[in-house]
Amino acid sequence: MSTAVPGQPPGDDSPAHPDEVLVPEGRAHRRMALLVQAAASALLGEAAQVEGNLNWYPRDGGSPVAPDVMVLPAGTLEPQATSYQQADGQPFPSVVVEIPSASDGYPDFVGKLRRYQALGTVVYVFVVHDGALDATRFAPGDDEPVRWLGRPCPELGGLVVKVDDDRLVVWLPTGGITVGSEPELTAALRDQAERAAARAATAEDRAATAEAEAERLRRLLASHGIDA
Repeated sequence: MSTAVPGQPPGDDSPAHPDEVLVPEGRAHRRMALLVQAAASALLGEAAQVEGNLNWYPRDGGSPVAPDVMVLPAGTLEPQATSYQQADGQPFPSVVVEIPSASDGYPDFVGKLRRYQALGTVVYVFVVHDGALDATRFAPGDDEPVRWLGRPCPELGGLVVKVDDDRLVVWLPTGGITVGSEPELTAALRDQAERAAARAATAEDRAATAEAEAERLRRLLASHGIDA
């Protein structure tokens, strides 16, 4: 889980803002998060905004959470947003993705799943560490998470997470398979930016959209240590 947490540098009396401090991720975790984000964004298209690595401040008044991926209605956040400060009347994410790390405590993680459930949000959990590969879905009304490996994720555009040669991969409804290597992820994210620019109504809108998406892409890749 790439969660942003409050922190305080040694010798500094002012605590760092929680949106500016990130817990380091492993490579498998980072690749999977980027891959799911890129694939879901491409599949959901204009109707949704697929964000990763952002703190979400729910309206329930509890502490912020930082799902690896969250899906919001299109236009909910500005491209430069660094967090989702959910105000009255703003939507809850329809679905979030969590990719737990080895440092996540089981009771805390289960508590987070229950909180998502209470907020009416579907959560997918993809496990990709220490040789464990699995996918589960936990939705409002479920008593326990349901194993979802190899099944379409409707809230993520129908993508399927499955195991192939001891890797967790994302299978698109078109039949194409995408694996988590940096070049392929970079290409998928760049393709997102190009499609967003092409959808703009005028040349001016296309230029502005392309620049905003390109900057967002550069920041997203740089935050995961990938050169654009």
